[in-house]
Amino acid sequence: MRAGASRIEGQLTDVLRALKRGLPAQARQPRAVSALAEGSDRLFAIAALRTGYALEALLPFSAEDYRETFTDAADDAFDDLMSRAVSIDELPGSLNSTTDAYEAVGAALVTCCDILVSVWDGEGAAGRGGTPDVMQMAINTHKPIIWINAAQVLPTSIMHWKSASDQTSPELATLARSAHPASNSIISECSRNAHDSLQNFNIQGDE
Repeated sequence: MRAGASRIEGQLTDVLRALKRGLPAQARQPRAVSALAEGSDRLFAIAALRTGYALEALLPFSAEDYRETFTDAADDAFDDLMSRAVSIDELPGSLNSTTDAYEAVGAALVTCCDILVSVWDGEGAAGRGGTPDVMQMAINTHKPIIWINAAQVLPTSIMHWKSASDQTSPELATLARSAHPASNSIISECSRNAHDSLQNFNIQGDE
């Protein structure tokens, strides 16, 4: 996160507040889904709890195995977020095939979310299952993406590919070049539109 963790956390908080403001007064408590990986995933989860979302944890492995992938297996921050989650779903990923596990949790996150909030540095994927792959999945399934640039201090942007079903989805890099800066009012409108077409409303954060 070359742009700085505090700046990114502030943008995440602003985005989540704006999304929440777009919901009707009678809407159920919005849910924020996170894999709770080290870095931006946790910044997203912290910002979501601070702004009144229900946190749902969706993990690529069992919690015990997941800890083995962290810098410090005795991870108090992870344990705290897990204790504050309203639900925990552990996918059956294997430490012997971490790429498959990360790809699977990314696909599951996109499937269950209505809007993807992504912190991305604009670079290509280092391997399967990374942030660019998750964003591409969202593009392919016509989910709106709210993008916070992890590499530069830039305004939050929105990417949303809408097309006829027979059109090929654009590549992430192509869509990113035409991403529109998003004011808080535009972000609120994105949330309002998503809610109006859905019975449930989930926001997912991806590092």
